[in-house]
Amino acid sequence: MKKGIFLIILTVTLGNFIFGQDDELQQNGTVHMIVDDIQQANKELNKIIDTYVITVNSSDIDNTSKQSRYELFSNEENFDLTIQAIEQLGITDLKIIESNNFKDSIDDIHFELDYLQSQKEVYSSELPKQNNNANNYKDLFDKEREIDKEIYEKQKSIRSMTDKVGVSVIQVQLAEKSIQDLTSDNAFGNFINMPGAETNFFHLENSSEDLVTDYYGGSLRYMFTKGRAYLVIGVLKPYEKKSGDNVINDIVTYCYGKDFYPRYLGRGQRTFFNPFSGFEIGGMIFTSDEDIEHIFTFEPHVGLELFKNRFIIADVRVGYLFPLDQDYIKSRRGFTQNMSLNFVF
Repeated sequence: MKKGIFLIILTVTLGNFIFGQDDELQQNGTVHMIVDDIQQANKELNKIIDTYVITVNSSDIDNTSKQSRYELFSNEENFDLTIQAIEQLGITDLKIIESNNFKDSIDDIHFELDYLQSQKEVYSSELPKQNNNANNYKDLFDKEREIDKEIYEKQKSIRSMTDKVGVSVIQVQLAEKSIQDLTSDNAFGNFINMPGAETNFFHLENSSEDLVTDYYGGSLRYMFTKGRAYLVIGVLKPYEKKSGDNVINDIVTYCYGKDFYPRYLGRGQRTFFNPFSGFEIGGMIFTSDEDIEHIFTFEPHVGLELFKNRFIIADVRVGYLFPLDQDYIKSRRGFTQNMSLNFVF
């Protein structure tokens, strides 16, 4: 009997391999979205649920953290349309689509069930013959009960897999934009006010004799969450005092800056150590007792966000500043070092 069952299983398996059968697939999706307004996004998601006749298995709306989580059940026909509609709610932060093939698994369990049923019949037929042997009877009875338990578990697995065929599970997470969601893709506008301060050290590479070699000072900086853009205005004071009417007493600086996150190094989504590069374009006003001079400047830089959460950003950067005036291109260019801290106001 065992040999016959083995041949049946082998024949069916080879037949499936050679001729093939239609797969029964279950598609699952995980989508994390960054939205402008969490309350509006929840309303739009409810409209999607009604439109595509989605079943909400669970939902968790947290107004404090401005995040929402949903587990949705969709049929196969509306799965792709539902995912596409959800992606229209904002910026897609994470998207995972998986497919499970239950056909082969269900067939395998059926083969195992056939074998277990045949084994149970063998033990059932042997039990009545053991009336005079209590030990053998108990062993056969216990084995029959174990087989019954295995049969139950196999049938339970088949039912669970069958229920999942044709039903897609979609895990949705919505999160309102915050400092943590700064990207270099967004345009300037609709910004969140983020005042802050920074230290600024400026070293002139080829300064003339009437200029102090090193300058440092504090600056007032405003940052905008859209595209990590910012404005800076500050005053640099001389590191070493020098006397003379033409000695520069201070440098007033102003600029507009823009930073960009690298595509393959986290895109600025980490809490710690997000690298970035960018530029500042603006001007410098040199003042002395006798004169005031103004020049336009441009400064490329690279930097690192040391820490970032929903409320603050701390970063450092180094750059090279040079004037956009040929008369000063040599004497008033140099390296810059900055450390800044910005917070939501």
